[in-house]
Amino acid sequence: MPSVPHLRECWCAADELVPFGDGYAHCVSCHTLVRQGGLSDRDLHVVDDARDFYGRRYWLAHQTQDLGLPDIYARARADLPERCVDWLETLLRYRRPPAKVLEVGAGHGAYTALLGWAGFEAIALDLSPWTADFARERFGIRYLVGPAEEQEFEPESFDVVVANDVLEHLAAPKSSLATWARLLKRDGLLIFQTPDFAPDRSYDQLVAEADDFLQHMLRAGDEHLYLFSRAAAAQLLAEVGLSNVAFVEATYPYDMLGVASSQAVETLDDDAAATIGCAPTAPLVLALLDSRKAWRTSERDRAERLTVIERLDGALRDAEADRPRSRLPRIRRGM
Repeated sequence: MPSVPHLRECWCAADELVPFGDGYAHCVSCHTLVRQGGLSDRDLHVVDDARDFYGRRYWLAHQTQDLGLPDIYARARADLPERCVDWLETLLRYRRPPAKVLEVGAGHGAYTALLGWAGFEAIALDLSPWTADFARERFGIRYLVGPAEEQEFEPESFDVVVANDVLEHLAAPKSSLATWARLLKRDGLLIFQTPDFAPDRSYDQLVAEADDFLQHMLRAGDEHLYLFSRAAAAQLLAEVGLSNVAFVEATYPYDMLGVASSQAVETLDDDAAATIGCAPTAPLVLALLDSRKAWRTSERDRAERLTVIERLDGALRDAEADRPRSRLPRIRRGM
């Protein structure tokens, strides 16, 4: 398919964009979906919290009315025992407290709070003063406002930078990632989550299978400017000096969850629970981790039972189909 004129270039600067579907073009060079249109660079800043896109309305009206999702109050409660715990488990496999962590795009602040409860020195960062006030009041965390580029951080001042559900929103992802990489210590980690684009699947296939990935294109299309394949994410990270990337299981199958560093990415062998046990809030964190593990065990058991039921049901149907039908005598009607 020939390349076409486009409204937004790919982050990799390649000029080979072909139409994909629903306002996106496919960069055949790095395999990123590039939103044609959507939010402008100006829309990605919050000057007036009452009117700008990522201000107060984003969490109170846009989430509920436009996306059909819970508002910030409900999201904070729901995310804390679920996604936030999953993210913490991932972090603990690679780094332990008392490491210093910056969460960019921190939203309601529940994950930054959980990191603090686990013994990390955690700082939240996002664009909206109203959202920052919400998180400070609800969780008592340190929360800074504005892009990382505008903060007075010293280079190599963090052990970990976390960016969950952020990359897809950035107008200049390479520039932002370069800033985050400069903030990392030499052996520091960037942990990120973003939608996982499978370049071997066409738009028609996604539609035919009602793939959940479509929600990132359709429901949140204007704000999701770049949707990366794993190859594209790895290439982007390598270009800012984070050439070692490990992809791990994400909470939802339509996301990718990655751990990147300039050094080799290695897992830790010692007991994470023992390390967390040093924090005053350790019992709360350990209870959340145990509860999440118990839920996963229950879900696996449920899935296995369902598989057995479906197999037995199929066998029963096959047996019924193979059973010879009884031949009853025909009844003569009338004389």
